[in-house]
Amino acid sequence: MSTTTAPVRFFQFGDPQIGMGLDGAEGDTRRLAIAVEHANTRALGPETVLLLCGDLVHWASAGSQPCPPAELDGVVTGISQFKGTVLRLPGNHDIFSPASRALYLSTHNLAESYYAHTVPGVTFVVLDATTLIKEPKQYEEVERKHGEGQWAWIETVLGEARKRGDEVVVAGHYPVYIFDEDEEDCYWTFAAGPRRRFMSLMRAHSVRHYFCGHMHRTFAATTRKGDFTVWVVGGTSTVTDEKTNSYGYRVFDLIRGDAAFPPLSDATTHPMSQHTLLRTSYVRLDLPSDAVPPSCEEWSHLWPKLPARPEGVVTELVGV
Repeated sequence: MSTTTAPVRFFQFGDPQIGMGLDGAEGDTRRLAIAVEHANTRALGPETVLLLCGDLVHWASAGSQPCPPAELDGVVTGISQFKGTVLRLPGNHDIFSPASRALYLSTHNLAESYYAHTVPGVTFVVLDATTLIKEPKQYEEVERKHGEGQWAWIETVLGEARKRGDEVVVAGHYPVYIFDEDEEDCYWTFAAGPRRRFMSLMRAHSVRHYFCGHMHRTFAATTRKGDFTVWVVGGTSTVTDEKTNSYGYRVFDLIRGDAAFPPLSDATTHPMSQHTLLRTSYVRLDLPSDAVPPSCEEWSHLWPKLPARPEGVVTELVGV
């Protein structure tokens, strides 16, 4: 029997956050478009997926003023030339109220802010982590009900994917954790209770990887148990590791059977499931000089603090 399997490749982009960069919405839009153009050279056809990991806009007023049209238009323009499927997911700058959720859905022509997308042998689970990261009692009623519905949906869609024998790729905006699942709570991640619930659900369905943004830096953090990895990408708007990883994206290959892929430079390989490996490489963009934004180094120290690194954790966060 032939073991030939179609190759599956996907890209992970961090926060495009149009309007946050110190060169404005125009600069952010241009960098997003440059990243998309570069990814197109590595795409393997129309089924190639681009995960756009939240905070699509900046919306500095957080709803007290309408979202600037240049930010909404910039996201649509920046991703418009991708030669595959873009899976958008919301971040805290996109959705923070029922009205902002309605705008997000209408802008991106979505029926719901969480959904699944399938390609042969793979299910992509796209989350709206804005209603998952806190304890239910911390949400207003509308958002709490949205979160409860989403938790139930996640369990259902993971079960259905496993019945089909699919590999599962789960993506959200917020990291589940930064160093390890037992760390203290902080601004950047799932709170302790939802984190335990999420990790239990992932393990129950043999999911070993999670893809996100929010941190404005690029790193990966594997649990001390070695059974789960959080992949974080900085994005194309503002990054705090601008002297190291800088602006870029990740490319991932799901290696199954005898599927053939173009080679990746500086790639590492990780277990995905019993029969599949996950190969990845980080692509640092070589931006034109006039597309490099002013440095954010002077004010990045004002961002919320990270949790204490638990003993025995080796994750390194460059640019911190």
